[in-house]
Amino acid sequence: MSAATDTPIVELVGITKSFPGVLANDRIDLTLRTGEVHCLLGENGAGKSTLIGILSGLHRPDAGTIRVDGVDKTISSPRTALELGIGTVPQHSALIPALTVLENLMLGDTRRLRLDEAGARKRLGELAQLLGVQVDPDTKAAAPARRSHRECPLSRYFARQAMASRVIPVPNVEERLP
Repeated sequence: MSAATDTPIVELVGITKSFPGVLANDRIDLTLRTGEVHCLLGENGAGKSTLIGILSGLHRPDAGTIRVDGVDKTISSPRTALELGIGTVPQHSALIPALTVLENLMLGDTRRLRLDEAGARKRLGELAQLLGVQVDPDTKAAAPARRSHRECPLSRYFARQAMASRVIPVPNVEERLP
């Protein structure tokens, strides 16, 4: 192994987080390297979502260190996490039923002053092919089958940041299985 592959892309050391009356994470250590897939297992209330929230910038740890590429970092917001190459697919889809799949995909794209429907349609087609799914961009989000409700947020995520992300936490994977 070269020195470059020995350095974890993300390392959590001694991460501790508590909320009033609850110790959610108690000195958690986790090391992530390029090409690895990890699974956090535990009962409800075990602190899995809290740990993902810390990695994603939703929560600040009370103690511990987060390193990205071997450098100590403070992940103070989801934007900071994204800038570090850490993105999250949300646990719940948050689709707006009255909008089409394509319109839901374009929500929150603030990179331009005007929405690029043609570009978004092309990107959705590319993503559907990449993910091996069929998505009708003109179907109302209220109409797709349950599986499509899982694929739309994944497509939205990939359209925005996954290609630049190196770490992609996906909460509750079992909800994403057919």
